[in-house]
Amino acid sequence: MKADVAPERDVGVLGALRQAIGRCAAMDPEGAPAGVRHEMAVALLVERARLDALAARWAAAWDASGSWADDGSRSSGARLGREANVAGRTAKAQVRRGRHLRDLPLVGAAFEAGEIGADHVDVFVRLHTPEHEEALARDEAVLVGQARSLRFAQFEQAVAYWLLRVDADGETERARRERDGRFVSLVRTFGGSFDLRGRLDAVWGTAVQGELQRLEDLLYDDDVAEARARLGCDHVGSAELARTPAQRRADALVRMAERSRAAPAGGRRPEPLITVVVGLEDFAGGLCRLDDGTVLGRGQWLPLLERADIESIVFDSARRALSVSVRERFFTGALRRVIQVRDGHCRHPSGCDVPAGRCQVDHIVPWEAGGPTTQANGRLLCGPHNRARTARPRSRPPPRAA
Repeated sequence: MKADVAPERDVGVLGALRQAIGRCAAMDPEGAPAGVRHEMAVALLVERARLDALAARWAAAWDASGSWADDGSRSSGARLGREANVAGRTAKAQVRRGRHLRDLPLVGAAFEAGEIGADHVDVFVRLHTPEHEEALARDEAVLVGQARSLRFAQFEQAVAYWLLRVDADGETERARRERDGRFVSLVRTFGGSFDLRGRLDAVWGTAVQGELQRLEDLLYDDDVAEARARLGCDHVGSAELARTPAQRRADALVRMAERSRAAPAGGRRPEPLITVVVGLEDFAGGLCRLDDGTVLGRGQWLPLLERADIESIVFDSARRALSVSVRERFFTGALRRVIQVRDGHCRHPSGCDVPAGRCQVDHIVPWEAGGPTTQANGRLLCGPHNRARTARPRSRPPPRAA
């Protein structure tokens, strides 16, 4: 795409941009109506994506010109970062995006229109390799359409499945490298504390993350109960909790070690659950995935066949699956599992991304109002959103004393 003006000769373009940003900066968010706050918060992110797209295009053109080296700089990214006063990795990322976008015109157009963001573009940059170049050129329009229409986590799932389809042989080798690259390092520091780092493959990393998150949620409930008792009110914010999320995760890891030490001999260890899904239109065919939606290739699930639990769910084009009695009060068994796999995450209209394994299956039309326990009347909601649906409005607590 070619620019209609040359900013180095027409300072009015950049001047107008700076003036517009200045007018936005002069606005008072705290004094604006709620509708204006909403509109500005969304619009500024969209316009930021468009500016990122333009910055990538101009940075790549400057990189190609070679003029960045006239002061002795070793790379265009290094000079751009220095003169724009941003981290070198940020500047280099813009140059890298611009280089790849020359071969991805549909991605670039969606980026400049504000329809996708830099995170989407970085996914396409990772896909844009010599071994995938032909397939990406063929399927660029489809993938850009998914980037526009799907939430980002779903887009990443769609891309993972696309990679399995176009590079099945390479996937097996990637899975092997991923397993072989696993490590954990727990090093005592000079002060006596420990520094923890590590990497796990997709399957067992998901298992560890899921258990860590489950214990963290229990600790969060403990913190909320303690804060309510201490403050004498039901409405408590994160600032009133005794621990930060990072501290709860650390304590959850210690809890895992304590429970492992106390586990009975011969106890049954948890195994991964692999779901084979067929017919979901969102992913254009069948796939295997874990409970949190992580897409698995053959090289990842094949070594687990003797240890994993396997289930298969078939959906038709209308996203309908198993027929289950409507006489049950709660969603259980196969019906519950079908809704978990179908929805994948909390379906609250706010865009909540809490995964299925941490959600409850809720009646859309309440059971008390005659709503049936069926697929069509079921949906996933995380605990807070499910509770908020039926919670009575609470008066806000008085402001805390300074």
